[in-house]
Amino acid sequence: MHRPIRFIFVILLLLLSITNLASAVERRNQPYKYQPWNGDIVFQTSKSQLGPAIEAATGSKITHCGVTFRENDTMFVYEAVGPVRKVPLSDWIHFGVNDRLIVKRLRNVKDTLSPKVIEKMLKIYREFEGRDYDINFEWSDDKMYCSELVYKMFKRGAGIELGRFEQFGDFHLDNPLVQFWIKQYFPKGPNLKEKVVSPVSILNDTSLVTIYSNY
Repeated sequence: MHRPIRFIFVILLLLLSITNLASAVERRNQPYKYQPWNGDIVFQTSKSQLGPAIEAATGSKITHCGVTFRENDTMFVYEAVGPVRKVPLSDWIHFGVNDRLIVKRLRNVKDTLSPKVIEKMLKIYREFEGRDYDINFEWSDDKMYCSELVYKMFKRGAGIELGRFEQFGDFHLDNPLVQFWIKQYFPKGPNLKEKVVSPVSILNDTSLVTIYSNY
């Protein structure tokens, strides 16, 4: 091999090694396999004790959701789990069964979620931060469940309604797991007309597009 060709070959190998190293570092620092944006909605199958009952009641493996926002160099998920809080996205993924997640995004996100609107959404979150989880799924601001927080952040902060309202009695309440949960937390029986927005109803909203899924 001639010396100029050998020199070029060595340079190419060096550049390839540097590129691979940079990619490895990036993967370690960002273990999720998509490019997150402010206002993405992330969904997962929760490992919580209540998760199987929610799955039985709604007929969906998607039992938990939250909203992503970047703070400095970290992407956080803002969620209602008891208390309402924010956690790094990289940690949040591991809270779900088998690290699986679905990511949805508004179709017109660039035109809709301006910096001003995002700040309004974060203001709504700060009003709820630290509040207890609403095990009774009541539509009040005293306590908060996951899809309720997502709905109210978008509705009150961005003027966008996601998902659809159902009544508590519309769900599969005759399932044994659901019945056990009802007996534990509704000693007087649930309000069957209580309006509820479930995680799967937000997941299926047609104003959202799927950005990533490993389900």
